Amino acid sequence: MGKVRLDFKDSIECPASLPDYQSYLLEYFPGSFGDFVSGLISYSIEEFYDTQWSLQMRQRYWNRYDKILSPDAEKPDLILKYEYLLSLKGDGWEHVEKYNDYMLSNFCHHKNRAVFHNKEATKILFNCHPRTSKSGSSIKDFRSQHNDFETTKTFLIHPGKTFEHLLLNSLNFYCTSPAFIWDKENDNYNNFISVWKFMVNSRKIVDDFNFENIIDIRNVADISPDIIKPFGKVRANKFKEMVDAFKEIKFYKLEKRVEEIRAKLIESKEYSLVKGIWSRGNE
Repeated sequence: MGKVRLDFKDSIECPASLPDYQSYLLEYFPGSFGDFVSGLISYSIEEFYDTQWSLQMRQRYWNRYDKILSPDAEKPDLILKYEYLLSLKGDGWEHVEKYNDYMLSNFCHHKNRAVFHNKEATKILFNCHPRTSKSGSSIKDFRSQHNDFETTKTFLIHPGKTFEHLLLNSLNFYCTSPAFIWDKENDNYNNFISVWKFMVNSRKIVDDFNFENIIDIRNVADISPDIIKPFGKVRANKFKEMVDAFKEIKFYKLEKRVEEIRAKLIESKEYSLVKGIWSRGNE
C-alpha cells in the first residue's frame, strides 16, 4: 500500500499528470457511501495509494460537527461519516467544469504532496459528486461521463435502484447532516422530504442516461469483493476487516435510526408521501 515519506521538500513542481500511477475517479451522489467505498478500495487492493494507512479504523470516521465545534464541545448525535482525503469536494474543486488529468495532479500538489513521493503504490483513486446545475441535470454534470481525461478511468455509483436501497442511502445522507438536527428541533421531516425528492430525481436521471460504467452496491452492509474487482485484486482479509469495522462504527447505528425514522413517518402519515414521491419518480 501507499506508505509515504514525509521528509520531502515543498518546492516540487506540479506535473501534467500523476507519474507512475493509474488514476481512477469514483463519482457518487451524497449518501451513497462513496467515501467508504473509496476507502475500501484503497485499503483492500494492494496496488492503491492509501492516504490513511497509518490510522486506526475508528480514526477514519467523523461527526459533521467535528469541524464546526471545538474538540471538547458536546456534539449532536449524527451518524458518523467516513473521511476520504482524495476527495474533490470543497475548496472550489467541485466548481471546475470539466475534469482532466492535470487537475488531479494539481489537487495533489495543493492537498497531498506525499503522493509524489510514494514508491510503492501504482494506482490512485479520487472521488467526487456530480456537478449541481441550476438548469437541471445534463450529461455534462457527471464527471465520470463528461471530462477531458486521457488516462484516468471513471466509475459512477448508482444512487439506489430499489426503494429500500435508495431509502437507506437517502437516510445516510440525511442522518449525517445538520438537516437531521434541524428537523428534530422543529418536530418535522421537511428536510428529509427534500433529500428524498433529490435522491429519487437523481436515480431517474442516472437510469434515463443509461450509463455503462455504473457500480451498484445495493445494500452497503452486504457489499461483496466482486463489487470492487474492476479496480484490482481484492485482499479478502483487508476487505473483511474494513467492512466489519464499518458495521460496528457506523452501519448498525444507521440501520437502527432508519427504522426509527420509518416508524415515525408511518405514524405521522408522511410515509405515504415518501411512497408517492417514489412512485412518481418511476413513471
